[in-house]
Amino acid sequence: MDLTRRTLLGTGLFFLTGCSSGTLGKPSWMGGDKKEEKPESKLNRGSRVGDMVRPYINILKVEATGLVVGLDGTGSDPLEGSARNAILAEMRTLGVENPNAILQSTSTAVVNVRTFLRPGMAKGDPIDVELVSPLQSDTKSLRGGRMLQARLMEMIAADGMIRKGRTWVLAAGPVLVDPTANPDEPKGRALANKGVILGGGRVLKERPLTIRMLPMFQAGKYAKRVQEAINKQFGFYEDGHRVEVAKAHSGVDIEIRVHPRYRNNLSRYLEVILSVPLSDSPKDRTEHIQRLKSEVGDPRTTVRASLELEAFGKEGVPILKETMKKSSNPGVQLCTAEALAYLNESDAAETLGRLTTEFPEYKVFTLSALSALNDYMSVEQLLILLDSPSASTRYGAFRSLRQLRPDNARIAGEYLNGKFWFHHVASTAEPMVHVTKSRRPEVSIFGGDVTLKGPFAIEAGSTILVNARAEQPDQVRVSRFVPGEQDQIRLTSTDLEEVIRAVVESNGDYPDVVQMLQMAKDAKVLPCRFEIDALPKLEQTDDWNNDTEADSTGYNMKNPLPDLFSATNRISLGATQGEKIEEKETNSEEEEKAGLFSWLKGSKEDSTDASATETDSTSTNPTDASSIEAGKDEVPTAEVP
Repeated sequence: MDLTRRTLLGTGLFFLTGCSSGTLGKPSWMGGDKKEEKPESKLNRGSRVGDMVRPYINILKVEATGLVVGLDGTGSDPLEGSARNAILAEMRTLGVENPNAILQSTSTAVVNVRTFLRPGMAKGDPIDVELVSPLQSDTKSLRGGRMLQARLMEMIAADGMIRKGRTWVLAAGPVLVDPTANPDEPKGRALANKGVILGGGRVLKERPLTIRMLPMFQAGKYAKRVQEAINKQFGFYEDGHRVEVAKAHSGVDIEIRVHPRYRNNLSRYLEVILSVPLSDSPKDRTEHIQRLKSEVGDPRTTVRASLELEAFGKEGVPILKETMKKSSNPGVQLCTAEALAYLNESDAAETLGRLTTEFPEYKVFTLSALSALNDYMSVEQLLILLDSPSASTRYGAFRSLRQLRPDNARIAGEYLNGKFWFHHVASTAEPMVHVTKSRRPEVSIFGGDVTLKGPFAIEAGSTILVNARAEQPDQVRVSRFVPGEQDQIRLTSTDLEEVIRAVVESNGDYPDVVQMLQMAKDAKVLPCRFEIDALPKLEQTDDWNNDTEADSTGYNMKNPLPDLFSATNRISLGATQGEKIEEKETNSEEEEKAGLFSWLKGSKEDSTDASATETDSTSTNPTDASSIEAGKDEVPTAEVP
């Protein structure tokens, strides 16, 4: 009896103690506390870096007030306000005498300046800079002007005030304005008051890529594990020393240095980093690779499987090569060849070159991959593609080759009088003149000599006249007229290269040459194609992730645009593997909305048939520019599915 009573009493105390202590808690059926799940339980032998982190993409907008000089009476005296006060303060800091007199001149204009810095930019990198006349300004046009040096910095709104942060970019240079904008028309005046300085900014401080540990893994031991996994796969040698690309900070953020092979495709770099395996066990890695072997040849899973095999490094090469050679599906061939190219395997070059021609919708990826493959085979394929009848294929191959072998004799250029780059590219295709509206000022002539058809009279900026008289249609006069200076006259033949050089010798700049070429095209005196940023672009095809047919030829165009062919010089981040992205950046469809302005947007792409006649990208009139307006400065947040 006593034993029974003692037992019951002990049992009662046990339950009472359990109810009051939170250690044992209530039974689950009574709603008691469940045992806390450890972070490790979320991982398995096939886990990847992407299971512990997500990229953190912070696009930094930097701004300044700038002064444009050298205008031909189209400037204005700025109104009283913050813009005028800012430029006066800057001029006084630089010791400029009579700053108010300078601002009152119609040869100057105050402008708002901005650009966007994406992660992955290095110190000294060039960057395009946008500028626009302030609202209510009396400035008629920025054409022909040059912006003096401006310091672009962070602007933070706090406590009802605009506070300035650190200076990130120094910018200066000639202003490129839409060459067709007519300042005498309302719509044209809006365009004429917006401009861009191609590559005119210089980044002062590195902005590393960052990945952030998921909340449950925000601890030093987990961050170290991710750091070691990434460095094992992506370390490289620089000046004889091994560079570790990943560096953990306080268990939350990990800074990622860009591997040289991915410098023009940062979005792919992040995707592959997310695919890096966490396990060091040879058995786990072998099982993981064997699973990928069965998936990489399937069009429905090849995108993800190829990226994961690329993340395995040399261990994934044999399977990628075997699949690329055996598969008859062009999409599978593309994905495996891309992965091999970024692993610097020369076997990929021929496949990438062939796919560029046979499947033009793939060229934005194939050409970017060829530019990453540092091998003579990729150079050979790009040289072949310089003869393509497709403008975007030809120029895309040129840009890829310029990244890979800038000193190649066939494309080597000249920096004319410190103004812009000039290239005369040997090509068997029909002649083409190409100019850029992003990255760097560049004029290229593809094919043989191009001669202008006289007679004509066209302008190169506000002070240079280029004409061929009816009595001497084979002779061109390049005349420079500036009030208060002696007139300059240069005589050349109608050879376009000679004319361009004469304009530069007459103190003409890149925007002046672009205007001359546009007017020559409009006047039908330029007897060849004239293209502006004929960049390869993403094209819609069937998404094979939704296909049930094993022989689908579609490619998953949800993949982000490689940076090499991005018109806005910003990272275009996407995620094909389902990672949640924490970012302040546009996706590929929104990219241009946050970019420069409408006339700088890409023109109509050529036909998907590489041999077909292409649409002249300069034949459409530019639309109204609206990206630098009040209320449209913020880069929208995009969470990629």
